[in-house]
Amino acid sequence: MASFLNRAYEEITGSALTSSEDFFTDDEDAFHEDNINAVAGAGIAAGKSSTTYDPSGHVKREQMATFLARETDLLVEKGKITKPKNLPADVKLASQTVPQGGKVTGTIDVQEGVEVTGAKVSGCGITDKALTLTGDDRAFEFTIPVTQPAGACKLTFTIDLDDGDGGVLRTVLLGIAAVAVTGTAVVMLTGVTDRIRLAECIEAGAVGVIVVNSTIGDPIAMAGAGLSRTPPPNTAMAAAPAHRLDSAG
Repeated sequence: MASFLNRAYEEITGSALTSSEDFFTDDEDAFHEDNINAVAGAGIAAGKSSTTYDPSGHVKREQMATFLARETDLLVEKGKITKPKNLPADVKLASQTVPQGGKVTGTIDVQEGVEVTGAKVSGCGITDKALTLTGDDRAFEFTIPVTQPAGACKLTFTIDLDDGDGGVLRTVLLGIAAVAVTGTAVVMLTGVTDRIRLAECIEAGAVGVIVVNSTIGDPIAMAGAGLSRTPPPNTAMAAAPAHRLDSAG
């Protein structure tokens, strides 16, 4: 980790960090000791204690984020880079549940002074689909393919931005929108009366089953109930659980 950070610093500035001070007592035989002392001297890494660094320990993601942020601040202070901006765009979906073949709608929010020059979406059966944005809120809509399997899936938005200073930025919002694709409501009409076989139909995804000796009104009522997911009156429909969204990380 220390060597990675110092090499990155050298790549940007043309010279590596150095330190004549030996900060830790547990890295004397470590291959990366010089770089450990260098990043410690620059205030990027402080070790586990005032005398220990734990050179063979694992680095957690939040620790690495802190090291990178400190090095970034140092590079800004040295005038080698400009301070990066916060993510200038955000995607908001009207709903995170959509049927197969249904439409996804939403808007793109941006920071003041930033303009969206293009946007694409991928995932859930879609590959690099260009989005048409309308209105001041940059509204969009697109369709989930009917072939997309039911269940949770993730959408990735790629947004091109103009920061107002002539700089074109591209921000990829990974997993910013996870949607639950619900399958088509299916009602099974059958002459089978065995309860185990009927239960298998429900398990396979049917919203209900009707035996063929039912009156003609029952299938019509059942089909309507399948679309609304509510039981019709005077019928014994076994409703299958809807596919729900799994939280995105």
